[in-house]
Amino acid sequence: MREQIREWAKSPEKPITPDSIVNKILQELDARKAEISVSRPTDRIHWGIRVPGDPSQTIYVWLDALVNYLTVIGYPNKMHPEISSANFIHVIGKDIAKFHCVYWPAFLAGAGMPFPK
Repeated sequence: MREQIREWAKSPEKPITPDSIVNKILQELDARKAEISVSRPTDRIHWGIRVPGDPSQTIYVWLDALVNYLTVIGYPNKMHPEISSANFIHVIGKDIAKFHCVYWPAFLAGAGMPFPK
């Protein structure tokens, strides 16, 4: 999935701008040693949504926050064909680019959904 995100970030459609942020995202992908964990131990994060079936884990806040975007388009019950997460423009600050440009595409790919345009 790392290579898919890399190719998406560098694509001619320029889904991420400016180039300095693209470079930051590529560096993040190169530096990442492991997959993204979607939970954190409750002794580290004592607030939040507990992982069903494992009370020792809390759902990672960025998974919770980013997946909320999907509810706008009716996921998982009824998807609106004219609206998809790929068609929304994300205007974000550079300090959270990693979450929107690495984590979010990874979560979408894991759900079988397209990357943002």
